[in-house]
Amino acid sequence: MVVALGALVFRMLLQVGMVTSTLILSACVVAAVEPLVREGRGRGWSRAKAAAIGSGIAALAVVGAIVLTALAFVPYIPVVVARIQEGLASLVEQLKTQPISAGAADAIQNAAGETLNWLVEAGGAIVSAAASTITILILAAFLVFYLLLDGDHGWSTVVGSVQGWRRERLTKGGEVALERLGSFVRGSLLLASLNAVAAFVLMVILGLPLAGPLAVLVFFGGLVPYFGLVLAVGAILLVAIASGATFQALVLLVALIVVNVVVDRVVVPRVMGERVKVHPAVALVAIPVGAAVAGIFGIIFAVPVMVPIVAVSGSLVSVLNQRNPAPAVGLVPVWLDRIAQWSWRLLIVLAVLIVGIAIVGQLPVLVMPIILAAVLAPTCLPVVRWLESRGVNRSGAALAVVLGATVITGGLLWLAFVALVGEMGDIAANAVAGAAQANAGTGGNVAALQSVAASLGSGVGEVVRLVGGSAIAAFVGITLIGLVLAYYLLIDGGRGWTFATGHLSPWRRRRLDEAGERAVGVLGGYMFGTAVVSAFGAATQWLLMTILGLPLALPLAVLSFFLCFIPYIGGFITTGLAFLVTLAVGDQVDIIVMAAFTVVFNIVQGNVLQPLVYGKVASLHPAVVLLAIPAAGAVAGILGMFLVVPFLGVVSVSWQTILGTFGDAETNQAAESPVANAPPGADRLGQADAPPIATPITATEPQAGGGV
Repeated sequence: MVVALGALVFRMLLQVGMVTSTLILSACVVAAVEPLVREGRGRGWSRAKAAAIGSGIAALAVVGAIVLTALAFVPYIPVVVARIQEGLASLVEQLKTQPISAGAADAIQNAAGETLNWLVEAGGAIVSAAASTITILILAAFLVFYLLLDGDHGWSTVVGSVQGWRRERLTKGGEVALERLGSFVRGSLLLASLNAVAAFVLMVILGLPLAGPLAVLVFFGGLVPYFGLVLAVGAILLVAIASGATFQALVLLVALIVVNVVVDRVVVPRVMGERVKVHPAVALVAIPVGAAVAGIFGIIFAVPVMVPIVAVSGSLVSVLNQRNPAPAVGLVPVWLDRIAQWSWRLLIVLAVLIVGIAIVGQLPVLVMPIILAAVLAPTCLPVVRWLESRGVNRSGAALAVVLGATVITGGLLWLAFVALVGEMGDIAANAVAGAAQANAGTGGNVAALQSVAASLGSGVGEVVRLVGGSAIAAFVGITLIGLVLAYYLLIDGGRGWTFATGHLSPWRRRRLDEAGERAVGVLGGYMFGTAVVSAFGAATQWLLMTILGLPLALPLAVLSFFLCFIPYIGGFITTGLAFLVTLAVGDQVDIIVMAAFTVVFNIVQGNVLQPLVYGKVASLHPAVVLLAIPAAGAVAGILGMFLVVPFLGVVSVSWQTILGTFGDAETNQAAESPVANAPPGADRLGQADAPPIATPITATEPQAGGGV
């Protein structure tokens, strides 16, 4: 069971590789700068100030490394590869003159050549996936800030159901894991940096070629324990052999060994304390697995992933045992048995989710109207209740609201069809032209921006063409069926709920009633709040572009309205496209104004408006939303990106209550009182004459979950 769950989770992590990469990168950065943030708070800094300074320093370091790589290494990759190949051929010829078989020499050449080709292909894959890499860096930048701001609160929420010494042990294990990971990352960066500087100075003194690119190679090689520095130094030796400087290469080899030992054992401990050592066996297992799974990134981050896992494993095992110290039961220890028990439960839950996603993907015409109705009905419910308070009956109020929603939805879809279908080509072309102009203005340092602009334009254009092309009839049909279903949910949803839960005991019905009320409130509040935020952003962007006299103002505003239903990412995409269009066709004043608008809009929307909606209505932290959107996109496409936030909002406010209904009967006798036995009458999407909800659950009732 444990192995099956592990395999399934591993497969899911690969499926949402962008989210997994963002999480790993963010965890490493947070662990590295956390002592600085903690010290700042000790000096009286606010949480926001400390998090902003810590994430800002980390962002500057990452940007500096990217710029250094782009300037000092990327342009010289073909030359470095050619020199390495020449040096390898020369070394093989020299080996053949020694007492060694020709077959062994050829095997050495083939192995080295295959390793070099793999590294070149992996690096090329990273460059070709520039859009994904930039997206990961942007997501990680935001996530680092939120983790530094509220990471301790998030941890308290995660371990909140665990009580007593177990909670203390888990917290202590988490602190140790964070400390060890931070020490490992900081020590590795310091050691790699000093090795790179020493290699550069030595190569310049010895007169070896390509000192700058090879020093960058030494830096990145130093981030991979045991293997990386050996490969980097080997590349330097091969380049030296190709240049006829074999003696200088041997001198460099000896000098780098001395420098590495001195830095690792003297400089690093005195500057930042003893660095966490990783056992060679761990590296021997983790690095090849990382290479097979994620290429270059897997090689770099394989060991950092293992460091916190090893650090926290002892605490987790002790917590999962019944008492401390842990008893042994036969051949299976208690902690493993408990993990197995949870594994089969989680396997069932994941299987249900996978089947549900598969059904949505295979039967969209059947499932999509239901989803649309389930989202639209709670959004319209407050208006229906308001009309009822004015004397309109439930059927009339529901009909009026649904007809109004039909008119609004139809108008928006028609506006989108007219404004976008014929203009997406111009938007994409201007965005690519603007990215090319930005690349030329910066001396070719943002070449990746062109591929990002092309990816965004083609992706959005494909969705628009799909909706406006052969699938328009199905889309209109799904929308109409969803509106009709929403009408029936508004007038009869309460009766259907009562019928579905009528066979349950009174206290279970009451709990489900409360969960249903909260779910309806989340859906309605989220959709209304998001619609207001999207409309505000679209209107502001259209007004500014119209005042500046920029083209494509209306289609970009319409696109902004719809994409802003994808939190954070949607607004970033649309404002980015608008800015690139401005770069292509606007003058200097237009560019400055649109740049300021892009920055201010994303800051206000991302840090004020959207957190207000998601925090107050859906009870979701922005960090959760940032990770959920790309994950849902990888699993369920554009539909998943639109629906994942309301889905998670419903889950966050109802899962504990729903789990509680699977527990034993309540010990509180008040639950069996006449009031409690009354039929559940919460006004969930209908049944205006239903009785009131029973009294709230008291503190003596069994709680959901039960802890570890």
